[in-house]
Amino acid sequence: MKKILGACLIAAALGCNVAAASPLVTADVPLDSNYYLYLDKFEGMGYVTDIPTGTKPYSRLDMAKWVLQAEAVAKTKPMPKYLQTYYDTMRADLAEEIAYLSGENDKFESNLKLRNAKLDFSYLNQDKSIQSYKGTNSKAHWQMLNHNNNGYRYGDGFNAVGILNISGSINKDFALGITPRFSWDKDEHGDASLIDGYVKTHVGVWGVTVGKQPLYWGQGTNGTLAFSNNATPQTLAKLNLLEPHTFDNGLLKFLGKANIN
Repeated sequence: MKKILGACLIAAALGCNVAAASPLVTADVPLDSNYYLYLDKFEGMGYVTDIPTGTKPYSRLDMAKWVLQAEAVAKTKPMPKYLQTYYDTMRADLAEEIAYLSGENDKFESNLKLRNAKLDFSYLNQDKSIQSYKGTNSKAHWQMLNHNNNGYRYGDGFNAVGILNISGSINKDFALGITPRFSWDKDEHGDASLIDGYVKTHVGVWGVTVGKQPLYWGQGTNGTLAFSNNATPQTLAKLNLLEPHTFDNGLLKFLGKANIN
C-alpha cells in the first residue's frame, strides 16, 4: 500500500509539471519482435542514446523516435551495411508513426491491421517435459530449451502452433492489440489462448493500458529482475508517462531523464 501511495504522489506531482500536450497513442511492439535486437545494436554502436532500461514493451511511437534519432546520427556517422538493413526494415514498418512525428500526418487515421502471422511445427522428446523447482513451495515450472515463449509449454511429441498479431491505433487517442495463439498436441489436442489483448488510451500526458500483456520489467545486473516473457503474460492496469520527464530540480533531480511506469 505504501508503494502504491508513493507512486500516486509522484504521479500527482508530475502532473503539475509536465507539458499539457499529449502525443499520439500507439500500440506496443510485441516482445518477440526482432526490433528489440536491432535497437540493442543501434544503442551499442552509438546511434541511439536514450533507450530506457528495464521496461518493455516499447510503443511503435517510441521506436519511430529512435529510428529518427539513428537517422540523424547517420548523417555524420555512416551506418555499417547490416545496421542500414535494420534501419530500412524498421523505417518502412513505422512509416506512419514517423510521418506523424515529422508533421506530415497530424490527423493520423487508423492503422489497425494484421502485423504478423506465424506457424510453428515442433517435436518434443524429453524424459520429463515439465521441470519444477525442487525444495520450494513455488507452483512455477519450466521446460528445457524453451525460452521467452510467454509461458507456453510444448506437449510431448508433435506440436503445431499458430500465432496472429493484430494491433494499431484506432485514432490519435486510442490503440489496441490482440495476439491469439492456436495450438495442437497429442496431450491437449486443440487449444486457443490469448498472448495479449489490451486497450491503450491516455489521460492528459499519462498513458493508460488495461488488459493482458507480456512484460519485460525490472532490470538486474544479470537480466530481468521482476518479469520477462518467459512467464505467462500478466493481466494488468498500467499507468505511464507518454513522454519521459526530466527532473531538473528538487528531491528527484538525481533521476535525470526518466519515465514512470
